[in-house]
Amino acid sequence: MLLYTSSRRAFGQTLLVITCSRALSIPRASGGLDYHRLQSLSSHNPLLLAQSMWREALSGGRCALDLTCGKGADSLFIANELFRNVNSALLVCVDVQEKAVKKTYECLEGAGFEPGHNRIPDVPCRAAVFQGSHHELPAAVLSAIEGDPPSLIVYNLGYLPGTDKSVKTTADTTLQSVTASMDMIAPGGLISIMCYPGHPEGKEELEALRTFAAGVSAHDYCVQVHEQINREETPCLITMVRRR
Repeated sequence: MLLYTSSRRAFGQTLLVITCSRALSIPRASGGLDYHRLQSLSSHNPLLLAQSMWREALSGGRCALDLTCGKGADSLFIANELFRNVNSALLVCVDVQEKAVKKTYECLEGAGFEPGHNRIPDVPCRAAVFQGSHHELPAAVLSAIEGDPPSLIVYNLGYLPGTDKSVKTTADTTLQSVTASMDMIAPGGLISIMCYPGHPEGKEELEALRTFAAGVSAHDYCVQVHEQINREETPCLITMVRRR
């Protein structure tokens, strides 16, 4: 077991970073996430940590799914990274709420990405926004990614702020969706799951995901949980990197 300590400045604060690791040799799949860089990605803001990992996962990918797109902020970040230096790519955004689908569509359209609404557009760099549940993807989406599996699948769980809080993700449907994503994700690809245990359903969802993730084969996936342990009910990021 190796122990590393370092300090760095971020957001006007001095951070002490302590990393424990074993000396492992883990191959990097072509175009996928570099496992060893996980040790250097540290932030008190879990979204910034997630985005750093998304950027790495997208560096060699041509397909990404945002399965709970909300107001479109995550989708826009992914689109900017995915379409940066490629001639052909696909981003699919999904949400169960009509209001969220409209917001994400407007967000992407305002940035110049010309997304399709409930359809896959026939252009090289394609963005599409679908209304539906994260555990029941439309047939058009499944057909579009066949033969070109996503290098990134993103979840931002819970409910959409400013809307009906009774409409939210649940442990059962999220587990179904994550299980399906594990079959879809490309080798070297990343499944990113942001959980919010600040409400009862979110806490139940997080615990169900923890239990599920702990049972995933270490030969197939590198699974990690990123959270602030000295403060209750803060957002928790679960990441799953497919090894093979």
